Order: sequence, then C-alpha cells, then structure tokens
Amino acid sequence: VRMPGIVRWPNGGVPPGTVTMDMVSTLDVVPTILSVLGRDVPNDIDGVDVSSAFFGDNDDRPEKSERLNNRTIFFWRDGFSAGQLPLPAPFGRFDVVAMKMFGRYKLWFSTKSSHYNDDAEIYQNPPLIFDVIDDPAEATPLDPTQYKEMIESAKAQVSEHKASVDWTYPLCLARDSQYLPCAEGRFDCRTTSA
Repeated sequence: VRMPGIVRWPNGGVPPGTVTMDMVSTLDVVPTILSVLGRDVPNDIDGVDVSSAFFGDNDDRPEKSERLNNRTIFFWRDGFSAGQLPLPAPFGRFDVVAMKMFGRYKLWFSTKSSHYNDDAEIYQNPPLIFDVIDDPAEATPLDPTQYKEMIESAKAQVSEHKASVDWTYPLCLARDSQYLPCAEGRFDCRTTSA
C-alpha cells in the first residue's frame, strides 16, 4: 500500500501532471487495459477497471473514487511454514498476511522480516491495525479493543476470500493462457482476439 505508480499516455487522454490518491493494485492492470481497449472485462478475474483514476474522471464522479478506495484488498505472501497450498522451494507456503479496508485501515494478520529469512512468522491475534492515512509509516498500531466489529468483519472476509480461490495447481498463468501477455506465438499465447 502507498507505493507510487506512474502512468504516461499523453496522446491517449491521460492529462499531464494528473495526481491521484486513488488506491489501485497490480491486479487492476488487466481489467483496466481491457476496458481502455473497449473489451469486456471478464467477471472471473481479480481486479477492477481503474482507468477513471488515470483519465481524471474521478474529479467529476466522486462515487467512482470512493468505490476504488473503499474496496478491500488482500495481501498474500509466501515463505510461511503453515498456510495454504505449498509452493516449490524456496517459496514455502503462502497465506493472506494483511488486508486494506475502508480506504484507510490496514490489518496485519501475520508478520515476518523478509522473504526467505529463517525467522518464523508471527501470527497476530488480534491483528495489528494501522490507519495508513494518519500513520503512513505504520508505526503505531491502533487499540484493537476499539475496532472489534471491524476485526470480526475482516476475519470473515479473509475466510470468504480464501474459500473463493481456485487452488488448482499450478497457481500460475500456465494454467490459463488467455491472460498471458503475448509477444510470440511460440509461447502458446494468443496474439489476436478469440
């Protein structure tokens, strides 16, 4: 959360100097590109069309900005000793470690120093809660007793999210070539529309 992104497309309608605080995710790249190209965005992929953040449409339509910023985003991480489906070495198992909700709160369910270090993950119960607007460095956790309802909602959303994941192995683009970025036909990707 809060990593800057840069979009440059002066001839495509992105106004130079446009700045937005809208929350976007790398999951939004495919739906956004499909939308900009005038294609339908399939319902079975993660992410949403965030082109309105780039084209400045949210200034005129604040409900779009609110929808982008108030959605829940889950953060997955590998390198855990327990969790969902195991990945090949050195990745270990992976699980939801954090989520952002209501546009300003980030909840950490587990913490670990960095990928592939030998230190064990620490499961946080209750989760660590940060207001990323007032505390962008996530230096001071909020008092969880003041956020019991939000914590229960977050736990339910994580369970629902995990249950919705297609755990077909392998968990990679090799499973569905329709989403592969295409440069060469020899990689079994489509270079023309279906």
